[in-house]
Amino acid sequence: MPVWSNDYIKLNKYSRPGSKLTARRKGVLHYTANPGATARNHVTYFGKTLIEMNDRLPASQRRYASAHIFVDKKEAICIIPLNEVAYAANDGTYRGVPALKPNANFLSISVEMCQEKDGSFHPDTIARTEDVFVELSKMYGWNPLNDIVRHYDITHKNCPAPWVSNGQKFIDFKKRVNAKLNGKKPNKPSKPAQAQSKPAASKKPSSTGGSYTGDSIVDYLKSVGKDSSFSNRAKLAAKHGIKNYKGTEKQNLELLNKLRVGGKTSAVAKPAAKKGDQKTGSIVDYLKSIGEDSSLANRKKLAAKYGIKNYSGTAAQNTALLKKMRG
Repeated sequence: MPVWSNDYIKLNKYSRPGSKLTARRKGVLHYTANPGATARNHVTYFGKTLIEMNDRLPASQRRYASAHIFVDKKEAICIIPLNEVAYAANDGTYRGVPALKPNANFLSISVEMCQEKDGSFHPDTIARTEDVFVELSKMYGWNPLNDIVRHYDITHKNCPAPWVSNGQKFIDFKKRVNAKLNGKKPNKPSKPAQAQSKPAASKKPSSTGGSYTGDSIVDYLKSVGKDSSFSNRAKLAAKHGIKNYKGTEKQNLELLNKLRVGGKTSAVAKPAAKKGDQKTGSIVDYLKSIGEDSSLANRKKLAAKYGIKNYSGTAAQNTALLKKMRG
């Protein structure tokens, strides 16, 4: 019986560009950060919803993302052919895993694990993901102990978050893949991996605000001591005027923004500031110091992201953008 089924999404510029891989050096493990959504839900999202959503958005707000294979407790689905690029692991400026430089998207295959409604990984999802990597290791001659990496290892994105906060679970996962590949019976995971470690008992989270600056509604709710389950998110969505909540990325971001500002507006969540040259008064030099494109075109995109309208590169606008980026 095949480990996964193929249900390729249509060619499009946002999630399946059709570019060919130049090599398949490693497999990259991700998590969807979308509790309750199945592998089939992600076929629809990347093949239809994301495309339609991006087509309605300004260029500066469009999202380019995908992965090759999505795995849940019932099935694994390949949505992009394994000889094509997925937009999965080339975010940010940090670059680890030398074998995948300069762009991991052209040199690897990405696999996403789906989460249960409570944010956990079902044991069957973990076991099926192991089987996916066993098959990929057979196909491409990988050594699971060395050739399976996390998204985090490449770009320092907190993905898969449960196995970034607890790296031993990822090590154990690779060992089980290796055991299966070599015909041995692997040890079972001790318990399903949780989406986020519980806060220490002595550190009671604030009921409002929180210190979390990322873009996961689940992690945000946990940071403020709130129930992050799908059912509670659905209640919060209805309370804040978000109709027909299904846990889509767009709905989750809208809910996150509303909760952060008390439900009064859907302003874009403020990105976390990056460290860089704190002395320069030049936005161009600052962007270069954090590894960002300093061209006018990119500065226009950044200005729009930070709420600076009609950016034309004036001194006042550059100063405002520099201040916002420094936080």
